[in-house]
Amino acid sequence: MNLPAHALNRQLIILQGQPSRLYADCRAFISHITGDWITLSYQSSLPNVLSPEQAKKLLGQEFKHAIFDATEGFNLDAFVILAGTLSAGSVCLLLLPENPAQCADIDSLRWNESPEPIQTPNFYTYLQQIIACTQTLVIPSGSADILQLITQVQQNNQSVSAQNLGRLTPSAEQQQILDLLKVTNKPAVILTAKRGRGKSALAGLFTWQKFCWITAPNRQATGTLHEFAKPGTPFFAPDCLINEFHGLSEKPEWLIIDEAAMIPLPLLLSLITLGSKVLLTTTIDGYEGTGQGFVLKLLPQLKQDYAWLTLQAPMRWSDDDSLEHFVDSLLMNNFNQNKELHNKSSIKSIGYNYLKQGDLIASQPNLTQIYQLLKQAHYRTSPVDLRRLLDAGNIHISTANSAQTVGVILSIAEGGLSPELAQAVWAGIRRPKGNLVAQSLAAHAGVQLAAELKSWRVNRIAVTEEYRRQGIAKHLIRQHIQLAQEYLCDFVSVSFAYTTEMEEFWTACGFTVVHIGSHKEASSGCYAAMAIYPLTPAGDGLQQKLAQNLARNWFWQRDIIELSLPIEIDTNQKLDQQDIELLSGFAAAFRPLEGSYAMLCRLINTSELAEVLSQYAPVLCLLLKEKKTEQQVIALFHLTGKNELIQAMRREAGQILQIIEGRI
Repeated sequence: MNLPAHALNRQLIILQGQPSRLYADCRAFISHITGDWITLSYQSSLPNVLSPEQAKKLLGQEFKHAIFDATEGFNLDAFVILAGTLSAGSVCLLLLPENPAQCADIDSLRWNESPEPIQTPNFYTYLQQIIACTQTLVIPSGSADILQLITQVQQNNQSVSAQNLGRLTPSAEQQQILDLLKVTNKPAVILTAKRGRGKSALAGLFTWQKFCWITAPNRQATGTLHEFAKPGTPFFAPDCLINEFHGLSEKPEWLIIDEAAMIPLPLLLSLITLGSKVLLTTTIDGYEGTGQGFVLKLLPQLKQDYAWLTLQAPMRWSDDDSLEHFVDSLLMNNFNQNKELHNKSSIKSIGYNYLKQGDLIASQPNLTQIYQLLKQAHYRTSPVDLRRLLDAGNIHISTANSAQTVGVILSIAEGGLSPELAQAVWAGIRRPKGNLVAQSLAAHAGVQLAAELKSWRVNRIAVTEEYRRQGIAKHLIRQHIQLAQEYLCDFVSVSFAYTTEMEEFWTACGFTVVHIGSHKEASSGCYAAMAIYPLTPAGDGLQQKLAQNLARNWFWQRDIIELSLPIEIDTNQKLDQQDIELLSGFAAAFRPLEGSYAMLCRLINTSELAEVLSQYAPVLCLLLKEKKTEQQVIALFHLTGKNELIQAMRREAGQILQIIEGRI
């Protein structure tokens, strides 16, 4: 029962038992060992407590010793963040209940589409496998071994305090990159590293060499960078910098973008064009997703010449750090796909399999290959996706396999809502968890049936680079369509960032685009498109209805959505009974403005109502007929803001509908 001898080694100790006894053990550690003892817990039984949802507040900070309380639920993202903040020689106490696989895990509320917490046996089986292979200490609560461990941690504390860690002196690896940055002609430099390698410190040290500005997703996460930066180095929030840059008289030699993977790609590309030279730093395999996948997504869109540099050696702990080894094992960070096996396999030899979640636990290499494939294809894949993959109750998984897994598709079961609940969703009154496409087609596209029918939504699809453009993705989709039929689904859906290439792909797979979101997504810079593949007569009817509505509504929506859709626009814009029903939902309930825009335009442009519209709907006329901006109308009618503007629009629509009903 000994801790590793290296003083800089950070150690994970798992305490398992009844929560009250575990908290007593933690207080013994806290009372005998000097440190910060920052705690992430759903309870307030210990000092210095934050809830797991508040873990991001810890970014950019450093602590000595911590407690992660998983007795009620295991927020894997928060655990990874906490581990990355701990300094050399720290201990992280991980608290587990006696039988975690049999406990309802409150963290499941984040990623499982259920109103109540569920048991997560697959994750805890997987966790036990990692504990065993990393030989991590597991001690029952109240054990006599705890006093021995406290003594060892005390000795480690004294040893670390006696060492000069040289924090303000660059390592040889850092100095080499600083020297390169000083003379490089490349307009963009990308610096990637795992946590604790000193990339933010290096960026701070670079501000002493060149005149720099700093930007990052939030200032709180740049604590380490500012600790090493030249005093007075300006910091700007990304959106503010873009808005103000050209109006500023003084410009930097370099713009430093810290934790670049956390910034939406369209915003990041805009930032890169601002400075004459740009240094981007990002963490590989961090809580926010994989920086490696982020870089692969960024590079094809970079117009500038660039250099890609990495830091390998840890600065804040030892090379053989036990805590880092555990986290890397848990998140499968050190997996290397065997490209030779991929290259030797014929496309004809690929097999396709439907997997149950228990199969992933039975074959850890299979789980590792699937998770790594998702991380490479979707750079925002994060630890929460691992939890969903293992235990979500409505997920379906298929793979394409040669010698290794070369493709994967994940679908999520949706719909099946009662008519009463679907009606409440349509009206904008209810938003039950999950059902992304099913709810959106009811709430925004205005067809309640979409939420009542049973469906699968394609959530992720990924194919390894060596096998792309060979029909594997389409084969996986066809297989999932067949499986969805076996599960008696009415349709299969997908939501994707609209590009011409993606629209052509899904159309080639037999899907029909039936809805376009009204705003560009921050993460992709594209409009969200929804498409469906019908499987039953009810699904066929839904697809036809939605496609007809889109063709009719696009007559007006094209004015506010900057997109060219390959559809034949329906020019029949006479107000009909369906419009009146949807407008009633806008006026008398809470149907969204975006989903009511085309109907409101048809209403305002009904010539027979011109006189009453001018009298009873001045706000609607100014906005939708005279095309005044929201800000202009708000100022003209002395409204407090957009909420009051929408209330006025609902009120006016209701008045016009009453007049129409009186004429019928």
